[in-house]
Amino acid sequence: MPQARPPIPPLQIYPVGQHQLDPRVPCPQEVTGYQRRPWRVLLCHAGSVLSAGLLLLLFHWKPSLEVQAKCQPCALGQADWLIIRIMKSFTPGLLPQLPFV
Repeated sequence: MPQARPPIPPLQIYPVGQHQLDPRVPCPQEVTGYQRRPWRVLLCHAGSVLSAGLLLLLFHWKPSLEVQAKCQPCALGQADWLIIRIMKSFTPGLLPQLPFV
């Protein structure tokens, strides 16, 4: 009898070095690397002041927007942050069934 798998969140954001992809997860994963740019961070701080903190509230609700606003896409080897998107729509027959431990 197969074991029930725990639910997988659709989006995870990790600083580089704190997470490794699990090759046993039978879901397609899209990984994008981002490198922080100081001028983008300054623009976000200015936007937060001008919006009376509403931008910070938006970034709290949607952390991927904060990473995309403050960082520039780059190669995974140079990344400060990773955004891991786990695709939920896939055909089970196309991926190998791996045991979940």
